[in-house]
Amino acid sequence: MLLEITEKELPEIFKEAFNNWQYIFRKKVSRMPFKGINWQGEDKNLKAHNSLEEYLTWCCYHTAISEPYRDDGFYSRDFTFLLTTMHPNLCIELGTDKGMGTFMISRLIDPLVFYTIDNREKAPLPGDTWVETGYIAKINDVDANYIIGNSSETKLDFEIDFCFIDADHSEDGVYKDSWWAWNNRNKTKFLILWHDYRIGNPEFDGLIRGVNKFSEEVKWPLYKLKDSSLVWMYRDYSDS
Repeated sequence: MLLEITEKELPEIFKEAFNNWQYIFRKKVSRMPFKGINWQGEDKNLKAHNSLEEYLTWCCYHTAISEPYRDDGFYSRDFTFLLTTMHPNLCIELGTDKGMGTFMISRLIDPLVFYTIDNREKAPLPGDTWVETGYIAKINDVDANYIIGNSSETKLDFEIDFCFIDADHSEDGVYKDSWWAWNNRNKTKFLILWHDYRIGNPEFDGLIRGVNKFSEEVKWPLYKLKDSSLVWMYRDYSDS
């Protein structure tokens, strides 16, 4: 079940962080060293990683419509108010790619355990260039366990507080990853996020079907702000 909401309809626990997300983002990211990647191409997502100033300027802006190189509902806002409210300690990212999400997660929170999983050893850059998977996070010394393998088949010996799903976007792939996150969750406190839930874009119809099917089977609601392409599912200690 999808609950598509406005900011006024946010669950109460998230409202304070939502209202201050830009201040929180700047403070969290600025507290640690930032190593730029010296990107000279046109891609503005990559260019933002050239310096701390460029990164903060790029990420502290939220738009409800797509712009060149910027997704509609760019996830920095939602990452900030969700992660800094829930304070997860045991975290998993499914779909490392170039390490953009890995880097952002590591700056917003300081997890005790952080795994990031991808099935490729190399990630593509524009211009037919490839870099080591997790490249941006690794040059910034993000303390994570980088795993190359099939996300939904990874074995854990602990329950996770937070899972970011941004791997295989097919219906079957996202459905399997969703169930993997659910089966490995902390039963009393968890946060699961999915990227690219883009209603009306045929490219992501399979992903949406997979997420919706999973949500219906576990009978747990999905939340989505109307101006975002990120959906989430959560349980807090205070929930009955």
